[in-house]
Amino acid sequence: MDRTLDHAQEVTNIASDSRVLLSANGTFESRFINHGSNFSHDFAYTGTWFVTNGELRSVIKSSSYPNLVPTGTTNQFKITRVESNEMVWFDPGSVQTLYYRRVTSP
Repeated sequence: MDRTLDHAQEVTNIASDSRVLLSANGTFESRFINHGSNFSHDFAYTGTWFVTNGELRSVIKSSSYPNLVPTGTTNQFKITRVESNEMVWFDPGSVQTLYYRRVTSP
């Protein structure tokens, strides 16, 4: 399941305050707000991404909060479903299934 984009897609996580802009040139931008009982961290990061063998892989190139999301971090997510308005992947690092809804239209 290797996929390419012919234009940018912005998706938002259904369960949290995060957005990811996946660009057709293989770059991405992400903004995330991490809420806790006594804190809230707002941070952004950028990097590169590609899909191979049914996995979304990414490398962080810059981060506004390097203690939480260090530059050079690599991620692998198993894509479990891609539909016209939703993408679902499994994060083995946090053992969570992440649901992202499309914000921009194709």
